Amino acid sequence: AMASTAASAATAAGVAAIAVVRAARRYPRRRDVIRSSSLALRALCSLAPLHAAVAQFSESGAFGALAASLKEEGVADVAAEALDTHGSALQEEEMLENAAAALALAGGIELVIARLEEAPQGSPLREAALKAIFEVARQDLRILTACDAGLRHRVGEFCAQVATEPPELGCRAREVAVLLAGLCH
Repeated sequence: AMASTAASAATAAGVAAIAVVRAARRYPRRRDVIRSSSLALRALCSLAPLHAAVAQFSESGAFGALAASLKEEGVADVAAEALDTHGSALQEEEMLENAAAALALAGGIELVIARLEEAPQGSPLREAALKAIFEVARQDLRILTACDAGLRHRVGEFCAQVATEPPELGCRAREVAVLLAGLCH
């Protein structure tokens, strides 16, 4: 009975993933839709991460159907579009963090770090995406340990750069960068 309950939950989550992705694709500029869909995608991707470090476990486990739905629906593309479209949105740090976490879980941290490297100092995306990478890595260190040493070094170097930048009023990017750099070494 317990196995069928888990299978039913995974199937329902897969159906929910399809609806969430389709809503985000249909209304990519509506912040209320992207805010909600980013939160939902982060939660769904946490159940069935698609990044290479743990994909084999989520695809064959109880949430295999969810992992398949997330991959088939292109959740990484949806999360990337949310960051690209709303990356400079003020007062939307939580939405940006959720979208960055979903992107890291679905496509790997290299997709998030590429956007971070392009984001200007003081942009809302920098703090939110750094925090997302830190939170995802803290939850499952394999996202960092399974990536190649060059990428870990790249993340560490970026964090060191951010840690030496002048502080922005109310911005915690420097603090988060120091914490993330600690996980990279």
